[in-house]
Amino acid sequence: MKRLIIHICNVITVLFSPILIPVYMFAFLIFSRYGDPSRIKLVQFGIAILFSSALHMIPMVLMKRSGKIKSFDLVSRDKRALPLLFGIWMFIIGYVILKWFDARPMTLAAMFCYIFNTIIVFIITNWYKISLHTIGVTGPLVVLAYAFGPVVYPFFVLIPIVATSRVILKRHTLGQVIAGAAVGLFVTPLVLYLYFL
Repeated sequence: MKRLIIHICNVITVLFSPILIPVYMFAFLIFSRYGDPSRIKLVQFGIAILFSSALHMIPMVLMKRSGKIKSFDLVSRDKRALPLLFGIWMFIIGYVILKWFDARPMTLAAMFCYIFNTIIVFIITNWYKISLHTIGVTGPLVVLAYAFGPVVYPFFVLIPIVATSRVILKRHTLGQVIAGAAVGLFVTPLVLYLYFL
């Protein structure tokens, strides 16, 4: 039974990893709206995924190849600085390119939230191992709730599911997953509010 629980927690961790969540969020933001031709949506989705997800693997792959990390999970707090800094720059570049491609305001706002949430996480990570998984699921849920309203609220159940998985896998303490969720729940709406002023 314990082995099954660990397996389920590992599946949850992979499905709702900070690398995959942007794919789901941007798919909803870009493809659920009418008006833009399909080709433009595909280009914008490709840009969003490239700069919010795919390219973020580069420093982790290089660190793993050089033996600096053992897994892409970034278990050690002191190994997170390079991937987070690289991620901040990827979000900034992605935002600029999406703006150039005249992406919808909510798509741009989502990328903007990623920039600022990652800066906050980078700062906190210097002293504390905040959960990237819980902020990674919470921030995008807040963005989707802002965009689509109450229909998204039931999906907030993913926050305690992901948090519990991380604690069961002993990747984080309860405090670390709560801190990640708190940043997502409080910083993301503030960034959205300031963005749309």
